[in-house]
Amino acid sequence: MQAFASSSYEKAEDALRSVPGDPPDVMLMEIGLHGMSGIEGIRKLRSVLFHFPIVMLSASIAVHDVCESLMAGASGYLTKPPSPAELETAVEEVCRGEVFLSKAVLKALVLAFHQIPRAHLGSASLTPREQQVMGFLFNGYLDKEIADAMHVGQPTVRTFLQHLFKKVEANSRTQDVHNFLR
Repeated sequence: MQAFASSSYEKAEDALRSVPGDPPDVMLMEIGLHGMSGIEGIRKLRSVLFHFPIVMLSASIAVHDVCESLMAGASGYLTKPPSPAELETAVEEVCRGEVFLSKAVLKALVLAFHQIPRAHLGSASLTPREQQVMGFLFNGYLDKEIADAMHVGQPTVRTFLQHLFKKVEANSRTQDVHNFLR
């Protein structure tokens, strides 16, 4: 494993004071911090560090927490306690500019999408390939495993995922989905 620069802060406010001037290679942010939440901390860090890799670390797999973290600017979401191998993979992937979501998070998101009534999706129907990606996600596949199974690259899988999320938002249904996921 490659060595990464790290720092430790007890509060998001402390990180906001120090990190912009001397950012580490990657940040693991706890969602439930004392004072400012990890979600708000990420949102504020993103206003000054646009491409800085941040992984949300939480015991929660609540879809609302995951979505709020990603919308705030998290590069990934890791459930705790992570195994050493999962932590290593998450850090390496976000440092390469990729997105990391633990299997439990992927499954929770897919299950939430399966529960969204068709009316919420408006005219946004999924292509056969997007449906295939959703099936792999539902079964807990990682981006690399999906890419291998579909015989495409990981960037293509991420594009499919981006399209899936955009389709929900493209029909001005963002608030409906947001409320549904609460």
